[in-house]
Amino acid sequence: MQELPSASPHDVPPELGESVNLVRRAQDGDREALGALVLRYQDRVRRLVRIRMGPQFDGVLDSLDLSQDTWLAAMRGLGGLQARDHSGIIAWLARIAENQVLDAADRLNTAKRDRRREVPLSEDGSAAGAARGGSPSEEASRRELKAMYDACVAELPPEWRQVVLLREYSLAEWPAISEQLGRPSVHATKQLYRRAQLRLGALLKERLKG
Repeated sequence: MQELPSASPHDVPPELGESVNLVRRAQDGDREALGALVLRYQDRVRRLVRIRMGPQFDGVLDSLDLSQDTWLAAMRGLGGLQARDHSGIIAWLARIAENQVLDAADRLNTAKRDRRREVPLSEDGSAAGAARGGSPSEEASRRELKAMYDACVAELPPEWRQVVLLREYSLAEWPAISEQLGRPSVHATKQLYRRAQLRLGALLKERLKG
């Protein structure tokens, strides 16, 4: 069976060898390497965390500067990172980012209760857009397409959503995805992914019409 190509508006994955090199340098105490590692994956991590945590955290996540908070938290737990592949790096950063989101939500709720200050929400705290280049309108269109795709992924049934998150967002390999999902074979996992992609295509078409 020919695999259905992904319609995800993700950026091109970073080169794995360089990512592993950054991890090793960071574990040797190079803080600039750790910052570069976070910047490489922050857009995927942001989108992955937003979908996994649900819409109730949208405002908190958009206002959270992952490149700062995740970087600082990562410095404290760097020894626990096993950098064998993209998915391991992304999963590690996502766990840290999810904790940062929860902490930010607690701070926001406390501020609302105290009514002593307001927390402004930015559209996108990431510096990735500027780094990629392009006009403001192009960057806005790119963000809108990503947000639309992410919203469609969030609407998928749990197992379909999980296979998409693992393959497209976490960049996991098929054998690892099959094992994590408890599927009998890679072929069965790819069939599941194909069904998820077909459903995503339909959802995207509906949103574009609207």
